[in-house]
Amino acid sequence: MPRAGAEQMAALIKAYGIDLGTTNSTLAVVEAPADLADLPRADAVEIEQPTTAGAKISAVVPSVVAVHAGQVWVGEGANGLRALAADPKKNIIRYRTLFYETKNEIGTSRTYAGESGIASPVDVAGRVLRFIKEAGIDAGGAAGVVVTVPASFQMLQRQDTLLACKQAGLEVDGGRLLDEPCAAFIDYISRNGAGLGELGADRRN
Repeated sequence: MPRAGAEQMAALIKAYGIDLGTTNSTLAVVEAPADLADLPRADAVEIEQPTTAGAKISAVVPSVVAVHAGQVWVGEGANGLRALAADPKKNIIRYRTLFYETKNEIGTSRTYAGESGIASPVDVAGRVLRFIKEAGIDAGGAAGVVVTVPASFQMLQRQDTLLACKQAGLEVDGGRLLDEPCAAFIDYISRNGAGLGELGADRRN
């Protein structure tokens, strides 16, 4: 029995999907049998996120980056530091040591006078993606990584997203930069494929 279990595990295909969001980001792992005999299964990955008050584990990663006390914080740790921005003694200053909702500026020429080499929306996105990659992706068994983008993203926004992926050490070519509606539809058909009806027939799903 143990041997059969090991063979079954070896026959699995594993891939990851990252939703790089304006406010929050998340990571999903998708596993399917190599022969695709069964539908793939997708699960959100819970990620340990250091904070000044200890680690928090959540599948939701705030798309926030902060530089504080000689350290770069990402996710819940950075989000918690936003509350200190009202205290000038804490030196938590937006676009210098605190960065959030910068996805709205990706694909533009906006630059920041940020510390720790954070000088653009691409740098912020790259930090968020690298954090998710290092904290949640099992490099040893993954077939690949897909990053989703809004369908409304234009060429410059997509190019900057690819640059952020490169900064994060993610190999994401144009085919793995997936529009969010396409990702949602792929997930839908993977879960409801048997009920989609015959090919060629008109149907509202």
